[in-house]
Amino acid sequence: MMLITGDIFIGNLKISYDDDVKRLFDSSTYLLSNFENVLQSSSLAMREDKVSNLQFSPEAFWNFFSSMSIEPILTLANNHIHDLGIKGIENTLEFLQTSRIRHFGVGLAERVIVPYVFTYADKKIALFACSSNDPEVMSIKADSKNVGVLDIYDPRLLQAINSAKLTSDYVIVLPHWGIEFINYPAIIQRKLAYGWIDAGADLVVGHHPHIIQGKEVYNSKSIYYSLGNFIFPNMFNKRGVLNKWRKENSRSIVIKLNFDQNGNPLISEHGLFFNTNTNSLSFSNESIKQFIEKSEFLRIEKYDFRKYYNIFNDDIYRYQRQRRSILNKVTAFYPKHKSMSRFKYFLYRLSRKLLN
Repeated sequence: MMLITGDIFIGNLKISYDDDVKRLFDSSTYLLSNFENVLQSSSLAMREDKVSNLQFSPEAFWNFFSSMSIEPILTLANNHIHDLGIKGIENTLEFLQTSRIRHFGVGLAERVIVPYVFTYADKKIALFACSSNDPEVMSIKADSKNVGVLDIYDPRLLQAINSAKLTSDYVIVLPHWGIEFINYPAIIQRKLAYGWIDAGADLVVGHHPHIIQGKEVYNSKSIYYSLGNFIFPNMFNKRGVLNKWRKENSRSIVIKLNFDQNGNPLISEHGLFFNTNTNSLSFSNESIKQFIEKSEFLRIEKYDFRKYYNIFNDDIYRYQRQRRSILNKVTAFYPKHKSMSRFKYFLYRLSRKLLN
């Protein structure tokens, strides 16, 4: 059995999981996840255009991955792989290579268009990882001279998927995309996924929005737009301000992929919840319930694009109203800081504002 999850950020914390989750890990062969970290460094400059900088320590990495018998396969095609620049990518790749951890998704343009291929259950599986530099994502695209990620809009991708299908048994596309904290994918995402499946993809599994989105079935193939945060503790951003996740941002879906004796794929889902108070992972009925509810609106025979557009826009309005609520404004006005009291940090910001 192969497990596919959403985003992983480890930091330097000890991550744990309960016995039921451990049994799921131990009964599976591979763990395919989006690894949204770079190897920690105090000497490298942080990426200037992002508020958060996600770094992991080797100790935290091994504490998590060595505690399970499942083998990780990590996609690095995300918007945080450049958090410490090109040198940060090089250090991360060197660490993963030395550690013999399977990984893919970042490199020069001619490299990232080539799928990562491995064998599972006597099936040759091809993986494509991609992202975008859309304002809501801000990944850095690869070109012939600069290391980056495969663009979801790259016209070469459809042909690459088509070619991979001719030589592989099963093709999975893993896009890092979408609008953060929104419950539903944009219509352009849905159309992109349709195109990948028409080109030969068997499964599309997305991540990035930090929230569960639903599943759509198109031409008998499954599209998961966002699996949510698999492992993502509360964290301090570059300014030292605490980013504390809501419960809805700590829910995720894990996909179980297997093949029957005739070679047909068997796919099922389980709900998970990551407790950010204890940094522990457990199963969650609420997560699977939300996943099912959101999937209902992706049934195009019931909600055509015209109806769906209103649902999508209403959810954006919901989120914007939530962001502008009095409670949210008070929290943002008086945040918890890593090295200062709330009052001291308030005075610090006030003095900087007056000086400017």
